[in-house]
Amino acid sequence: RLGAASRFQALLCCLRQQNSRREIFEFMMFALKGSARLDAFVDGLHSDDSTRSTDSAQMGDSRFSFPGVFSSWDSGSFKLVKVLHKATESWSSHLEIYEDIDQGTLFTVKRFPKNTVFGTPEEFKKHGGEGNPWQEIFLGWEFQRMQSLLKAPAPVLPAAMFRDKDSRDIILASEKVLEMDLAEYCQMMGEPGLARSTQALSILKALLRSVMALHAMDAHHGSIRTETIWLHRNSDSDWELSLTNIGTALSLKANPYQAPEAAEQSLGKIATQAADLFACGVVGFALATGRFPWFSTGAGRSFKYAKDNGIRRFLRHSYCPTSKCEMPHDYRLLLESLLHFDPAERVMKCHKLRFLIKAPEQAPLEFLNSRCLAGQLSALMGF
Repeated sequence: RLGAASRFQALLCCLRQQNSRREIFEFMMFALKGSARLDAFVDGLHSDDSTRSTDSAQMGDSRFSFPGVFSSWDSGSFKLVKVLHKATESWSSHLEIYEDIDQGTLFTVKRFPKNTVFGTPEEFKKHGGEGNPWQEIFLGWEFQRMQSLLKAPAPVLPAAMFRDKDSRDIILASEKVLEMDLAEYCQMMGEPGLARSTQALSILKALLRSVMALHAMDAHHGSIRTETIWLHRNSDSDWELSLTNIGTALSLKANPYQAPEAAEQSLGKIATQAADLFACGVVGFALATGRFPWFSTGAGRSFKYAKDNGIRRFLRHSYCPTSKCEMPHDYRLLLESLLHFDPAERVMKCHKLRFLIKAPEQAPLEFLNSRCLAGQLSALMGF
C-alpha cells in the first residue's frame, strides 16, 4: 500500500505540468479518488474471486467494480478460434482470439501464465521476475474503466480482467479484435515509393500518438518492435493500433530496435522513453522500405556509417533504401528525429514535431488519473 507521502509525491509530479488553477483543483480531487482505486485494485488481487461470475464484469461494462478485480473465466462459454502469438522467453503472454459461443462474437484475449506474473505484484517482485507485466495488466484494466471518457484511441487494449480457476492464469479480454501485427502488415504493403510511404506515414503518426500517450502517463513500453504493434478495425472500419507487451518483453541483445545508448553501454535492455522513440524510428524505416536500417545497433557497416556520419547523411547515402525511396518531407523529418543518436536531442526534436503527428501538448484531464496511478503502481512494485 502506498503511504501519504508517496501519493503526494506522485500527485505533485503531475501538478507541475498543469497551468490552470481550476484544472489543478479538479485533478487533485480526481487523483485522490484514483489513489483509493489503486488500493482497491491491489486489495482485489488478494480477494477470493470464486464468487464473482463472468456476467458481473462483461467487457465494456462500466459497472466493473470492487470488491474483487477478477471475474472467473468460464471456459465453457468461449471457444478458442486462433492463436495469434504464443508466450515465449521474450513474450510473457499468449495472444489469442476467442468466440463467445452464445453471442457469436469474437474478442481478443491476452493470457498471462501464472509463472510469469505470480498472482500479484508483490509475489512477482519477490520472485525477481523480468520486466513488469503488471504495468500492462493495470493499464488495460484502467482504460477499460475509462472508455466512455476517452477522446482518442487508448494506446493499449482496454480489457476486462479474469482469472482461470484451473490454471490460475490472468486473462485480459478485449472487445477489440486484433487482426495482424505490423510485421505482417509490412509484408502486405506495396513496393517502396511515394504511395507506400504516404500510407506508412499515417501508421507511423498513429504509433507515435499511442507511444506519446503512454509517455504522458509516466510509463514507457520498453520493447517496441513490429511484432508488439497490432492492428484492429474501429467502428468506421479504419485501422487502429494497439501496443502489446508493455514492459513485459525482454530485449534481445542483438537487434535493430535497441537504442544506441544501450548498445554502447553493453546493456541487454533499456527501458526509457527516449529508447521507445528510437524503436519507433526503426519501425518507421521498416514501414517505408520493407527493410531494417541495420542488423544491430552495435555492429555492421550500416550502423557504423550512421554513427560516424550522422543519421541524416545515412538516410541519403546511395546504399540506404531511403535514398532511392520517394517519400513525403514530413516522413524524412520524423525519421531523422526518431533515429538521432543522442537521446536528449532525440526527445527534444520529437517534442518539437508533435504538431506533425497531432499529438496533444499534455495529457487530457481524464488521462492524468491513469498517469498518476501508473507511477504509483511502479512505486508500489519498487521498479
